[in-house]
Amino acid sequence: MNRYVALLRGVNVSGKNRIKMADLRLDMERSGAKNVSTYIQSGNLVFNHDSFNTPEIKKEMEKMLLEAHGVDTVVILNSSAEFIKIARDNPFLQSKEIDEKQVGIVFLEEKPDKHAMNELEQCAFKNESLILRDRHIYIHCRAGFGRAEVTNNFLEKRLGVKATTRNARTVKKLVQLVQELPG
Repeated sequence: MNRYVALLRGVNVSGKNRIKMADLRLDMERSGAKNVSTYIQSGNLVFNHDSFNTPEIKKEMEKMLLEAHGVDTVVILNSSAEFIKIARDNPFLQSKEIDEKQVGIVFLEEKPDKHAMNELEQCAFKNESLILRDRHIYIHCRAGFGRAEVTNNFLEKRLGVKATTRNARTVKKLVQLVQELPG
């Protein structure tokens, strides 16, 4: 059985795209997922699935969210192995001088255009540092996420792909939860 981590973009934020996590767990199970677990109210799920077809699972989840909850959003889906590797490779967490509360990962729906990535790498930000990878960006927000210049909306406009960000604590918890799943 395969293990997955799903991140829903913009769910239960500022009263928009409201979904009860208990309802989401039930709908996921009706859609073929097993051992579904959610973390906090912002659309973080771990689950087992018989399928290896990540794009098809993502597509089915997005369809279910729209049909069952009226929420048209992006699902960023990673296998447990992918997610754990992304989490463990975070270079900002290697430094003892960096506060974990200032570190996060921006997960991208797909790999952006190389030209857009190169342009973003040339940008300088007063309080943020970015390390770009294929489908994710490690971010260090020295002034905190609430004051960040580099937001999901900023990145989506620059890169032309949908994005969702999770702080280091949430990522760490999702790693723990997905490792506890059978399989």
